Amino acid sequence: MANTNRKPLPEHALSAQVQDLEELPQDVIDLVITAREFWGDRNDTSAESDALDKALEKFASRVPYEEALEASVSKHGDAE
Repeated sequence: MANTNRKPLPEHALSAQVQDLEELPQDVIDLVITAREFWGDRNDTSAESDALDKALEKFASRVPYEEALEASVSKHGDAE
C-alpha cells in the first residue's frame, strides 16, 4: 500500500521526474518503489522504520509516486 500522506507535486516537477526516471537504473527505481511499499505497510515507531523513511526522502524528487506519475502521463500523454 502506497503512502498517501504526501502532498501532490506541482505539474512542472512531475515532468522533471519523468525525465529523472530515465536517468536512473531500473533496479534503483524498483528498489525505491519496493521500499516505499514496505514502509507504507509496516510503518511503525521503530528506529528502523524511521531510518527507512529518511532514506526514502532522498528519492522523493527523483522517483515519483505511482499516482503522481500516472496523473502526469494521462494529462500529457505517454512518457517519452
